[in-house]
Amino acid sequence: MRTLGIVAAGLVAVIVVAFAVHVSAYDQWSCAPAVRAMGLASKSSAGDMQCELEKLDIAGLPPSELYALGNDYMQRKKPNMSLVLWEEGWRKGHGPSARAIGEMLDPNLWGTQPSAFTKPNAQDSRKWYERAVKNGDVSAQARLAALPAQ
Repeated sequence: MRTLGIVAAGLVAVIVVAFAVHVSAYDQWSCAPAVRAMGLASKSSAGDMQCELEKLDIAGLPPSELYALGNDYMQRKKPNMSLVLWEEGWRKGHGPSARAIGEMLDPNLWGTQPSAFTKPNAQDSRKWYERAVKNGDVSAQARLAALPAQ
């Protein structure tokens, strides 16, 4: 009887270890590598964000759709998701996406909307507004003019 108890305990231990390895492998291969590459602070929220991005397949989305999704996430108070989507939109030549990032950094707008950044930065905001103007967003010109002088 004692041998049967030892075997049962050993079997339970093997099952627990196998489950832990399975869960760890899922986390490692599903979301964690991109999370580490993004250098985001909170692994749990960053992991959730990465999983959402994988579902969206942002590489295949047109820039206007990336911009619209970014706006949707901003309405849901998820500025980090908005930032990732707008950066991808900007990479695809979308001026309004660059303007939206500039607005997140704009000292004149600071506190009026959620931001993925910890503080305003006029210099970085200027860079994003300039990118927006270069990509055809004329409304970014007014924001650029309103920024404090360097």
